[in-house]
Amino acid sequence: MNIAPDISKKDQIAQYLRGRIRNNIYPAGKRLESVRSLADDFDVSLKIVTDALSDLEKEGLVRREAGRGVFAEQGRKLLFVFIGGDIEAPYHYYSPGVEERAKERRIKVERLPLAFIRSNAGCNLAQQFKRDYFGIIFDGYYMRGDEPEVNFFQETGLPVVLPHALTGDNETTPFMVIHPDFKQAFSDGVRCLYEKGHRRIATLTFDVDDAFRGYTKEEYLAFLEGLGCETPEAFLVQTKYGENEIARGISRLLKKAKKPTALMCVSDFFAMYAMKTMCRLGIRIPEEISVMGFCGYPGGEALEPPLSSVDMHYHDAGRLAVDTVCQPDSWFGKDASKRVIVTSHTIIERKSIKTLKRKD
Repeated sequence: MNIAPDISKKDQIAQYLRGRIRNNIYPAGKRLESVRSLADDFDVSLKIVTDALSDLEKEGLVRREAGRGVFAEQGRKLLFVFIGGDIEAPYHYYSPGVEERAKERRIKVERLPLAFIRSNAGCNLAQQFKRDYFGIIFDGYYMRGDEPEVNFFQETGLPVVLPHALTGDNETTPFMVIHPDFKQAFSDGVRCLYEKGHRRIATLTFDVDDAFRGYTKEEYLAFLEGLGCETPEAFLVQTKYGENEIARGISRLLKKAKKPTALMCVSDFFAMYAMKTMCRLGIRIPEEISVMGFCGYPGGEALEPPLSSVDMHYHDAGRLAVDTVCQPDSWFGKDASKRVIVTSHTIIERKSIKTLKRKD
């Protein structure tokens, strides 16, 4: 085998074996090639192979038995640091993917709340994590970079993956981030409504500056105008997330003389409160107004009518996070451009939207 010129021979062998163990090519309990065979394959001395195996033994990835050989081990565990939150928190929807993929790879996952780390970061916890775990999946997003856990995770020396990050989190932290193209995904949700004949598309979103999934308010209005939509600012409903606040915003919107025919929502959970308000007001969905959500909440299909949405594939992101933390060599310690994975999205059309008959 060829040795990469920019990595030591010992580390090259360790990297090769580490990858095969973590990818389950060498499942736990399988005997590896002999030291002599590895030395011949890599054209190195027996000492270099032995040193590489010593490193892997410290990581818990191999077990050496005198007279029997070297055996693959499950290795250290994967730490899942979570923030959690209410039903709308993405954590609840990507974490099953983490558990599923970890089980397939025979990796034990241990969960720990972020609050515990923040309370105990100065108690030699970083060194303990370095001994016990091979990597960290962190339920963080919208990172400034000055959060106390950023320094703590760096102290562990472990690779860290964020399965549901926001655009730019790879710039403000040294971690690997996974996220969809939010701007493109939100645009595609609007385009779906436009392609069904809607020109008066209202938008329900947060009451913050960056409320339009990558657009400024001015850019978003320009995007709508460029499509051919009517763009009164009155069609932009910006409100806090809460049932009463959303109800007030939707009620004001539907009292206007010129009403929208469709509503694009910043999340499925905003959409659910909006639909509840419309039902109370006697507004029929989709006959009078179509509703599009954003995120792909699994419960949206059970609503009446079933909610259309831009699906962010959270479950797949959880699976991808496990694969990524198991293969850190291509990104760990690298610059920001190598520490981002942009995932796909899908428009899920259900009965909450309808096609308008175009007037010639």
